[in-house]
Amino acid sequence: MKFLVKSHSSLEPVSCITHGATTIIKEGKYMHRTDYQRTLYFLTLSEEAGFKSRHIEHLSNIFSYSSKRIDSLSTLIDNPYDLHPHKIFVFDYDNAESITAFFKKKVPQNNRGEMVVINSPQRLTTDRLISFGNLKGLFYTSAQYGEINRGLEEIVNGQMWLPRRTLGQLIHFYRHHFENINLSAAMNLTSREVEILKSLEAGGSNQAIADSLFISEPTVKSHLYQIYKKIAVKNRAQAISWARNNCV
Repeated sequence: MKFLVKSHSSLEPVSCITHGATTIIKEGKYMHRTDYQRTLYFLTLSEEAGFKSRHIEHLSNIFSYSSKRIDSLSTLIDNPYDLHPHKIFVFDYDNAESITAFFKKKVPQNNRGEMVVINSPQRLTTDRLISFGNLKGLFYTSAQYGEINRGLEEIVNGQMWLPRRTLGQLIHFYRHHFENINLSAAMNLTSREVEILKSLEAGGSNQAIADSLFISEPTVKSHLYQIYKKIAVKNRAQAISWARNNCV
């Protein structure tokens, strides 16, 4: 079974491998290993929660690839963290609420990386799945450590590890959204305007957006003026609503 994914220059084939009820998606067979090798960040959250997730702690101890253990969410906004271009965050579903809230409030949109959730119940709503952000992998509570470790190795090597139920929900959701987005307006936006619109949707102030993109606040205001004109909205709230409704 093959899908097509959009690359920088063309559509490239993606091969899918099925392991039981889990589908692994291999991304871009023409990619070189150095282009997609990633670092896992195991979020134990011992400082915020007052205890370490025993699942995350155990996985961080047995995982043999490049990884780091993070005991406090505040570490994620330190400068050393910003230097890693390919970030995958592994966390326990029991901590999902605090983690997703922190990322939305504190971490710029373009630096949120990809997410892997372990210890998840089998039946999650589509809205819940979308709330995780860029979901790279999901493991149910029934998954054994050996299976999770094998899945994490695949993920680090550029693949996705998602249950077929989850994959079906996400495909249905994005198919519906892409059938209804305002393509003409979205295609008129520059890459910089899309970055700013994403940061705006994430709740960033003009100054916060300027800082994350290394531009001045007046430049952000100028971009917002152009964005409002292109997508035919009058204010910040309408722009955020437009972004959410059009998958920007």
